[in-house]
Amino acid sequence: MDDKGRALSLLHRLDDSLHHILLDEFQDTNFNQWDLMRHLVDDFLSGDAGDGTRKSVFVVGDVKQSIYGFRAAEPALFGQVERQLCHMGGLTLSLPTNFRSLRAVVDSVGCVFNQPPLAGHYTPEQRESARQEVFRTQPRGQARALAPFEKLPADERSADQLAASAAARLIQGLVRGGALVHGMENGVPTTRPLNYGNVRVLCRTRTHIATYEKVFRRFGIPLTPAGRGMLAASREVQDILALLRWLAYPADEVALCTVLRSPIFRLSEARLQEVLAARGLRRRTAEGRYLPPRNLWDTLRRDQDPVTDLLRGWRARVGQEDAHALLRRIFQEGFVLERYEAALGAQARQNLLRLFDLSLAPEVAATPTIRQLGDAIERAARRGTEEEADTPASGEEGRVLFMTIHGAKGLQAPVVLLADAARSPRRRDDVLRVNQEPDSPLLFMVGKSAIEGYDLKFGPELPEHPIGQAGARAAAQADAESANLLYVAMTRAEERLYLLGGSETSDRVQDSMLQQVRDAAQAGGCSLLELEDPPEVSRPPLPPEASEAPDPLEPPEPPEPASSTTGPTAATVTMPAWWRVPTMGQRYRLEAPSDTGGQSLAAPPAGGDEARARAMERGTRVHLLLQLAAQGGQAILGDSGAHREAAAVFAAHDEVFRPEDRGGRGLCEAPVILRRPARREGELETRITGSIDRLVVWPDRVDIIDYKTNRTGGDPERLPALCRHYQPQLRAYREAVAPLFPGRAIRTWLLFTDPELPGGQGRLEEVATE
Repeated sequence: MDDKGRALSLLHRLDDSLHHILLDEFQDTNFNQWDLMRHLVDDFLSGDAGDGTRKSVFVVGDVKQSIYGFRAAEPALFGQVERQLCHMGGLTLSLPTNFRSLRAVVDSVGCVFNQPPLAGHYTPEQRESARQEVFRTQPRGQARALAPFEKLPADERSADQLAASAAARLIQGLVRGGALVHGMENGVPTTRPLNYGNVRVLCRTRTHIATYEKVFRRFGIPLTPAGRGMLAASREVQDILALLRWLAYPADEVALCTVLRSPIFRLSEARLQEVLAARGLRRRTAEGRYLPPRNLWDTLRRDQDPVTDLLRGWRARVGQEDAHALLRRIFQEGFVLERYEAALGAQARQNLLRLFDLSLAPEVAATPTIRQLGDAIERAARRGTEEEADTPASGEEGRVLFMTIHGAKGLQAPVVLLADAARSPRRRDDVLRVNQEPDSPLLFMVGKSAIEGYDLKFGPELPEHPIGQAGARAAAQADAESANLLYVAMTRAEERLYLLGGSETSDRVQDSMLQQVRDAAQAGGCSLLELEDPPEVSRPPLPPEASEAPDPLEPPEPPEPASSTTGPTAATVTMPAWWRVPTMGQRYRLEAPSDTGGQSLAAPPAGGDEARARAMERGTRVHLLLQLAAQGGQAILGDSGAHREAAAVFAAHDEVFRPEDRGGRGLCEAPVILRRPARREGELETRITGSIDRLVVWPDRVDIIDYKTNRTGGDPERLPALCRHYQPQLRAYREAVAPLFPGRAIRTWLLFTDPELPGGQGRLEEVATE
């Protein structure tokens, strides 16, 4: 458009086809966007069309709703263009009446934005425009700003979890308590019961949305997650993703195991272990070498059972049906929706239904393959909540919709709850504009000291630096945009508006949205903005389990008569209000085999921490070199001391590193898991997990070898003490391995690699552990 020749040609072609321009949400326009439109607007205002039609330019916006500073939006452009259009004979019109909200919401917004500290971000004209006339005068509505929820020493929940519990309890109380939604049909006022679909939960950022969603889910409140990423990260969608991965690549045994253990098939752990063992883990060649196990699917599909039949049928449709049709087939034939609803609740069913919405995302091909659809789900899960999701249709009960304030722009709801409002806003001062001109230079990664300047305790006061001035402008713009975000959030509410949030410490809420609203309300006497907790909220908020007790807002229903044959059930027994589900404590103690031997007996190396770190690094290197040599069948070449040490040990012990030549089988870093039940009441079960450096399996015995790089100073007399020291570790290994090889002798060894020991090729010492 800056090329006059091309611009004139384009404008000439548009002149006959365009007669009116409407620029909506103009307060979010940036300089680049205006550069594109400016020429077109100037041409429109230069005269009428050739056929006599009067051209018009209509610009709509509200500076108080400019919230896209991260996209370089320039709210000052609105005033510049307004003055330009007025100079050319245009009209400036305002809409002083609010047709959306009830009086409590409208008056509360007008009051707080005309009182400090919020009023300082706006001009007198902007503050006056915040006060609006009310079209919907009845009923009054409700607006509340709750005091911040703070972490309590005796409560395990964080401040955000407390605020989320209060929010969930509030919404649940409104719906169960018979709150009404008011409307108008054919000029006649109407009312209907409030449902969950009439509620929007807004958050300033996506950081803490997941906390609120998890708490709402525990309360049993149906919800729609904030974005496709949150949907893709849910357990039920991840199970479907595993199924898609396996259908695209049948060799993916981890994905197949996930599907078999999922609610789709619910294969028991014992049955799954039987199938895994049937792969032929101990198959050998005629020479006695072990063969790799068969693929899990090759083993499983030999059986004729409903699980195998379903998987075989779905595999047969890959490539013949598009991903959408195959997904529908899986849901129907596998009763996927019904199974997940029974296992994880109604929210799981809703998330799976929304999976079709994710499969129709713009970045997904029109007819995606199974692999393309799986990749799309994985990308969405990695993005988290970086984008809002399209809102699916809801049933009669509806679902609470979680959104960011940016995502809610242009929307409205009978009940709006601004969550996470007690946190201080973040300022982005790392990129500064030197001045307010469109072609202003940009400064990147500007330090805090450069922005705030230097304070000389003695001497003359330094003049204000341009970088400091740019930083002050950026901070003021950030504060103004934060106030705009609050304005947008509050004006989304039609009938009920609630602001709440949690903060770990009270000193962090002073400049938060919630505290600014409360300060403004107290300064200006906003009579319709209530600062007390509603009756549905208690402090501390009741946990989800307690919310299942009879609702105090409703009269208790009489219990159903118990059947004489079946006895009382969950539906006929009403738990007392004081009952709580016990908090699950620690169930077991986790321990590594190497922790069972106490403090090391090795002499501490001279040189302190640095020498100790070098010794640990040497030990790690020797272990890795021995592992690689055993796996590759030859020593790893190198000139370092660790290479020479490992090569000498590897060459001297064929029975450890080359057992295949003698009819054995060697394993490196063999993982082990051992469960030791509690010996007496009150003690915890112990679970020992670790890995054996070298496990050698012979036809009649099993050898457990643990490498030790301890330095002994060449004194073999120190070896017995070291063997006694590491005896508990080897005993734990033996205890874990023995059940796997019944009837075989288990022998435990320590392989000392110290080259200063006599022989210099490693000492293999057997340790008695029976």
